[in-house]
Amino acid sequence: MATIENMLKIFAGLLTPFIAITTVCIAYWQVKVARDKLKMEMYDRRYRIYRGVADLFIKILRNDGTNPLPQFIGVTHEARFCFEDKGISDYLKEVLDKALRIKQNRDVIEGVVNEPDLVPTAQRENVGLLTWFNQESANLAGRFQKYLNLGRL
Repeated sequence: MATIENMLKIFAGLLTPFIAITTVCIAYWQVKVARDKLKMEMYDRRYRIYRGVADLFIKILRNDGTNPLPQFIGVTHEARFCFEDKGISDYLKEVLDKALRIKQNRDVIEGVVNEPDLVPTAQRENVGLLTWFNQESANLAGRFQKYLNLGRL
């Protein structure tokens, strides 16, 4: 009888540290899951920005008559908060500036802006801009790779 009582006291004494260790393990896993969830949410935001840039390139190079700039601006407006360095934000500003220039030139070429004297200049400038977009489309994934590499998250 005394042995059972002693064993119950031992088990009661061990129960508190066991509960404490279990609680610490659960808290650790909750922190790890929360951190991983935050990383995946950041990946999703960055990927959405990358897709927005890629879609802009496709629409500009395809020249399907639509204006892709509002969608591009809407998708990329939070880029400065999603990327650690300023390089991507600067790149997106450069892309936007060039895309706006193409839009302005197309308006001149298509007669939306009544400036027939500017048509040859707009056509020449657009050739250069479209060449830039074509070359950059091949490098686009590389620019975003370090931010979208799942192994490095």
